Amino acid sequence: MEQRDDFIFDFGGYPDAQSMKRFFVHCAQNEVSDITLQGNARIWVERHGRQLAATKFRVEQSRLEEVVNAIFGATVRSSLNQGKIVNQAWELVGDENATLGLRKGSKARFRINFTQATVAGRAGQFSVTLRVLNNKIIPLETMGFESELFEALFPGSGIVFIGGETGSGKSMMMAAIFQYLGRHYPNRKIITFEWPVEYLLGVDDELWIAPEPAQSEVGTDVASFDIGISESALRRSPKVIGVGETLNIKVAQGASAAALSGHAVYTTMHNDTCGQVFPRFIEMFSAESRESAAHTLLQTIRVSIVQRLLRSTDGRRIAVREFMIFDEDLKNELSEFPYQQWGAIVDNRLKAQGATLVQKAYRLYQEGKVSRDDVIEVITISNFNKLEKGRYGN
Repeated sequence: MEQRDDFIFDFGGYPDAQSMKRFFVHCAQNEVSDITLQGNARIWVERHGRQLAATKFRVEQSRLEEVVNAIFGATVRSSLNQGKIVNQAWELVGDENATLGLRKGSKARFRINFTQATVAGRAGQFSVTLRVLNNKIIPLETMGFESELFEALFPGSGIVFIGGETGSGKSMMMAAIFQYLGRHYPNRKIITFEWPVEYLLGVDDELWIAPEPAQSEVGTDVASFDIGISESALRRSPKVIGVGETLNIKVAQGASAAALSGHAVYTTMHNDTCGQVFPRFIEMFSAESRESAAHTLLQTIRVSIVQRLLRSTDGRRIAVREFMIFDEDLKNELSEFPYQQWGAIVDNRLKAQGATLVQKAYRLYQEGKVSRDDVIEVITISNFNKLEKGRYGN
């Protein structure tokens, strides 16, 4: 069983509003991705994909309610009592005395969800999750991209799809790409539409040589991803457009239109393989429009990447990814087949090359970089057994 180290924090007694804020800052400064506060439960954090206890005691609902009321206001309780879910952005700002552990001008940013739930058998408890919005962007050059993929990440036009499940590092990858563009391509004006705006671009970045990036948050700055593209992006003369997620037909249409008009579009999807980008995208359209949508997608797609983050044996996490670059030869080959087969053709090609995410994750296991349990969690026991017997892809 994996050795787990706790993340016990000294609240100086039972948590109050001030010590809780110090705890939030401590988490933001120590690579925590999520914080869980619940009535009748210990406080937990997620760090490098591992759940770690931050207290040895359980926080009673009455005390948690006092802390939440003091920090976020009493309206949270009334909303939860009405069966409403509360989502909000929130930040802590440092002062001259670094009272919370933040120097003056520094910020710790969070996205918070409040939900009422039964926790450890007690009904009507707060269940609060804080997602830490980390502003530290890892340089793209240090992320271990194959040279072939790295060179394909900066097309002048077309769509780059970044896929994976929630928490797989899609937003970090996109931010790293934008940071690289801003530092190396002076004529690439970048605008983004995100929910939330997680990584702030161009902040005190002396290496940034392009126009300062404009990041718009859906729900605050613009009504939706598709409205951001259709009513804003195409009228602002950008070279690069970031779309937080392609999640419906309107966003898909907007991304396609932007790519066809000469923009480089970067967007995420929840697909498990590179080939799945085709059915996921095309099936957003009505049956009578899918043929046309498919060929527009084939015309505009440049790269499909899928990434997962695995817990590694050194106590951190390691990225594993598969990718497909859509050059003219591959597009011509795919065009000879019905669009319904394109996804399978792409995935089978990656299997034949030994280049699927599943195969790469298994090699990390063979190298001792991830445990058997952790690799099975990502690739499934069925695929693991096939790989062990040499039958995967056959």
